Amino acid sequence: MVHRRRAADAPGLLRHRRVREGTTLYVELATGRHARTGRGWWTPRLAPGEDRELLRLGTPAAVAEARHLVYDAEGRALAHEVEIGPASRWTRTDEYPMGG
Repeated sequence: MVHRRRAADAPGLLRHRRVREGTTLYVELATGRHARTGRGWWTPRLAPGEDRELLRLGTPAAVAEARHLVYDAEGRALAHEVEIGPASRWTRTDEYPMGG
């Protein structure tokens, strides 16, 4: 949820539709602050009633939740994004170096 005190900085976040350029880029452009680092969490969970209704899922239903927290150069939170979707339409792939 957008903190109302900051709504004047980025009013497009109050609209109930997708931010075409992406939330982080929109906030950067609106505030003049720039993303430096980010942290992401991916969690499977059972969907509560509201999520099941919005996603038109049966009962019980699993969903995948992704949260992204983006910080600016001073370490201040710049954006917090939450995505929720049916578990059947979600995948995650990581690539990383191993060994020497």
